[in-house]
Amino acid sequence: DSGDKNKFVNSVKLVQEVAKRAIVLDSDNIDNLKAALDVCGKEKPLINAANEDNYEALTELAKANACSLVVTTKAGGLEALSALTEKIIALGFKDIVLDTNSATLGALIQDLTQIRRAAIKKGFKPLGFPAISFSSRYSDGDDLVEAQATAVGISKYASIIVMENTTKEVM
Repeated sequence: DSGDKNKFVNSVKLVQEVAKRAIVLDSDNIDNLKAALDVCGKEKPLINAANEDNYEALTELAKANACSLVVTTKAGGLEALSALTEKIIALGFKDIVLDTNSATLGALIQDLTQIRRAAIKKGFKPLGFPAISFSSRYSDGDDLVEAQATAVGISKYASIIVMENTTKEVM
C-alpha cells in the first residue's frame, strides 16, 4: 500500500476483476482499509494485520464488516502473539488468523509447530486459530526460495499461504 487511498482502492478493484480468488487487504492505513471494504466487503476479505499499535481499531473494523483479521506482532514471538490474541478475544472477536512474523524460515518452522502443539496438545486457546504464512517474506525475490517457503508452510500447518512471485514453472 503506497498510502494513496485511490490507488489502493483501484488496485483492489483490479484484483477483484482479474484474480477471482480470496482477497487479503494489506495496509497500515485504516482509512484505506475502510475505503477498500466499501468496494469488496461483500466478499469478506482477510484484513492484514492487527498489531500492538492498531489492534483495537482493526478489530472494530473487522467486526463491523464481518471479516477475518490477521493478528501479528512487530517483533515476532509467540508469547507476544498470544497476549495480543487474548486482548482481541477480550474485545469480543474470535475470527482471527495468526501471523508469526518469524524472522527466518527456520523460525517459521518452529513457530508453526509450537502453535499447533500448544493449541491441540495443551488446549492453549490464544493460539488455537489458523495460521498464515507469507512465502515472499523469506525469498528476497527468488522464486525457488519462495516455493521452498510455500512447501514449509504446507508441511508445517499454515492454513493460508500467500505467494507473490512464484512462477508456474517453479511450482
